[in-house]
Amino acid sequence: SGTEELVTGVDPIWDSDKTGNTWKYEYKNLPAANDKGVVYTYRVEETVPDGYKPIYSGGSSANIRNVLTATTEVTVTKKWVDGIEDRPDSITLTLYADGKQYTAAPYNKPVEVKPTTIQKYLTQDYTWSYTFKDLPKYNTTDGKLITYTVKETVPKDHQSSGDATEANKYTITNTKLIDIPVEKHWAGIPSAEWEQVEIGLYRKLKNEGDTEFVPVQKGDADYTLFLNNANQWKGAFTDLPAYTTTDNGSIAQYVYTIKELTIGGEPTAKSNYIIHYDGDQSTGFTVTNVREYGVLEGTKTWKD
Repeated sequence: SGTEELVTGVDPIWDSDKTGNTWKYEYKNLPAANDKGVVYTYRVEETVPDGYKPIYSGGSSANIRNVLTATTEVTVTKKWVDGIEDRPDSITLTLYADGKQYTAAPYNKPVEVKPTTIQKYLTQDYTWSYTFKDLPKYNTTDGKLITYTVKETVPKDHQSSGDATEANKYTITNTKLIDIPVEKHWAGIPSAEWEQVEIGLYRKLKNEGDTEFVPVQKGDADYTLFLNNANQWKGAFTDLPAYTTTDNGSIAQYVYTIKELTIGGEPTAKSNYIIHYDGDQSTGFTVTNVREYGVLEGTKTWKD
């Protein structure tokens, strides 16, 4: 008649080994058809253990995969190393599961996080946070724990860094970056005498007492620029952190300055130029060389 009936009085026979991840069973001596010759179609339905859901496959030899149904959440903490005025109105986060972009709504597309005005401007080092909720904890295919990661669309003029601080908790730090252009001028000096110059970059912490300027490093060496006729006597120090986190956890601003180090490959101290510096890190620096003349001697005659 096509009506499904519950088979009673029959228990599965289990394989002796029930210690691994796969348990085998079978039902034996089941009637193949009823008394009218209608062939039976059997299916198996499990009384599911708490915390699992079943996934069925196969026909008479029914396969049942029990998958853990626990959920988890991923929390992202956002830290800023910048000035309050440098922060965007929102950030964009993308969730990944086992290295691939998450595909289930509502997190199947990047999430825009908009803090309140109070959150954005409350304090200089205020942190934002966002939590991806009700995420499956286990992979439905193999039952393994899912590894979640989060990537940020990096805000303009910022550098992004960070990683998991513990399971499913991430801290992303954005540091404000600046570029500092530098131009070289020669005052009253014939162009035939212009020689390549090397400019060094130095910095210290603003409002940190008597902190001295120190050379800025790039890799294992001091960060310098070479200005010459080929680059039209212009260059820039790029991707410089405008702020840093101090040892006590506060946010401090960097102050940058420059110094002409060599002229034609020789130390500036050996040159006969007076060097003038104009500008600052926000507008850029101009370095002007003026001839340093020797002693002017003469004779004074009095007619009185």
